[in-house]
Amino acid sequence: MKKIFRRSGFSLPEIIVVISIIATLLVIILPIIGNVKRRVYAHQCASQLKQIGIALKLYEQDFGALPYFLDKLAPFYVSPSLLICPWVKANIPQQIFEKCVDLEKAIREGSYLSTYFYFYQPSLDDFYRRGIVPISYSHILQMRGDATPIVYCREHRHPYIIVCHPKLFRPRWFFPEAPIVVLRRDGSVSLSYKGSTSPWIDTLVDALTL
Repeated sequence: MKKIFRRSGFSLPEIIVVISIIATLLVIILPIIGNVKRRVYAHQCASQLKQIGIALKLYEQDFGALPYFLDKLAPFYVSPSLLICPWVKANIPQQIFEKCVDLEKAIREGSYLSTYFYFYQPSLDDFYRRGIVPISYSHILQMRGDATPIVYCREHRHPYIIVCHPKLFRPRWFFPEAPIVVLRRDGSVSLSYKGSTSPWIDTLVDALTL
């Protein structure tokens, strides 16, 4: 009697089908995971900005005015680590991060690196008087009141914006659907999906719309 040998394993077409299914699932799942991670970091960032808002009020009570640079809050009002967005701390290569910290210290002695944008009213009003910008920050404060942004983080919308490294040139990393984390004049913090959606920063658009 002739023996019948059964084929074991998978055929090439079957393997190709399985690989195609896995690839399709990855295409669907990975962006979702990325969006969830960015939102988690954005909420952590909001918590940091809340603490920075408290520190700004304490600084203003002590000195009668807000600091010229945000890093003047460190190390007595906030830890220097609070000036760095959690997304940056978790994702930027340590060697590049240290290079940026050293560069910031070289620019201004005794300074600390910050990834947050800070609206300093006297400086922005001076830009208006010199004709550099079409509206002053004081005008924006009059228009928006306590809802006026004073500090905000764009790292979730286009990451690595502070990074001094050509391989991480900012227009290559851009998520227009991601939120901007905003600390307002009244101390509240929110995630805003408004503001400039360009990879090039427009601070006036941000100040008026966030």
